[in-house]
Amino acid sequence: MRSELSEIEHVPDEPLEARGATVLGSAVDAFIEADVCVTMVADDDALEAVAPEVLAGARPGTTLVDMSTVSVAASQRVAERATAAGVEFLRSP
Repeated sequence: MRSELSEIEHVPDEPLEARGATVLGSAVDAFIEADVCVTMVADDDALEAVAPEVLAGARPGTTLVDMSTVSVAASQRVAERATAAGVEFLRSP
């Protein structure tokens, strides 16, 4: 299984790179080769900031899995954006 990373706040990537992860330039790159993208962010604002970037690079038929603890309303807004982009959305807090 291949792991790719993109972060809102920078933390050291080197330990994960050393174990085989690929560090992405931005969240837009998340779906370039992957069929599934997992987001796990701190709150509604963070999810709604990163989701448009992730979805901008998505291909129809891919899946966005959100594991953030966010409000139902924020999750629904992102789900609607994903559906409009042809992306499946799975809530998995």
